[in-house]
Amino acid sequence: MNGSQKAAGIGAIFQGVFFGLVLVLILAVLPGFGLQGPNDFADPAKVLPFVASQPFVAFWLFPGDILFAVFLILTVIGLHDNLQNNSPALMRLATAAGLVATTLILANGTIGISVVQLARSSQNQVATQTAFLTLSLVSLARCGATASVRQIGDSHLCGAPCG
Repeated sequence: MNGSQKAAGIGAIFQGVFFGLVLVLILAVLPGFGLQGPNDFADPAKVLPFVASQPFVAFWLFPGDILFAVFLILTVIGLHDNLQNNSPALMRLATAAGLVATTLILANGTIGISVVQLARSSQNQVATQTAFLTLSLVSLARCGATASVRQIGDSHLCGAPCG
């Protein structure tokens, strides 16, 4: 096992831990703050006051994506090295999808930092709502790209034909 495969394994473990923390946050912590489901996360009238009053919890939802992107890029690099000799076509597809997903997750985290900062200052509500809507759009794109990476990885790991 080479260094990039070890880094990919560490990245994948941290992704899993981070994802578990976010699930606990969404399912156990956020209902106590009045955020009950996905529709509540799309409503700036509910999310922005929460972000302003609970910046540490909001960090794990928005800017925490930057950490997740770091873990994902480690996994993408390891996957690239692992597939390079055995499946060059799959390697190119998986690497491209992984880089797109990482870029979108980084954009989501960067915009999330802006949303947290703007919500805490609460001086310009229009800018805060615009940043929040941009974050929502990037999140939708990110979900599609991340699903593509998972499908590519799952089909390779399961031995299913990649088509």
